[in-house]
Amino acid sequence: MTAKKHGALDGQGLLAEITAARERLENIEARLRATYAPQPLPLSSELEKVARALYESRLARGAFLPELELVEPAWDMMLALYIAQQDGRAVTLSDAFSYARIAPSTGRRWVDKLMAAGLIDRVQVPGDRRLVLLRLSETGTERMERLLQTLSES
Repeated sequence: MTAKKHGALDGQGLLAEITAARERLENIEARLRATYAPQPLPLSSELEKVARALYESRLARGAFLPELELVEPAWDMMLALYIAQQDGRAVTLSDAFSYARIAPSTGRRWVDKLMAAGLIDRVQVPGDRRLVLLRLSETGTERMERLLQTLSES
């Protein structure tokens, strides 16, 4: 901190400190957004197009109303898992957290809730005990497809 002899800040010094702190916070926020930024998901089926549109609308809503912190991690993960499943791609835990734009600790809690509800499965990769993949369960896939079908008709 820039201080005078007796530890008190003058007006300019205080303003400089506040400006520097704000810039540091903005840099941290930018790094966090980049870390948890979702990756683009490829397209295939009609229901996948509906899922993608829903996911992209969630991103847009967050971009236009960031102060409201409109976070729905379970929904974002379900959409991302459905889209990945349609494309034949594997989704790691960290991918799922990235798509949902949440920290791993929060993501693990949501994964546990989705698993307890029977909507997703964890898949251990043979030969790599550290790598865990997520996928929609049969029930999760059925429910997502019914919901997406209903939404595509409205």
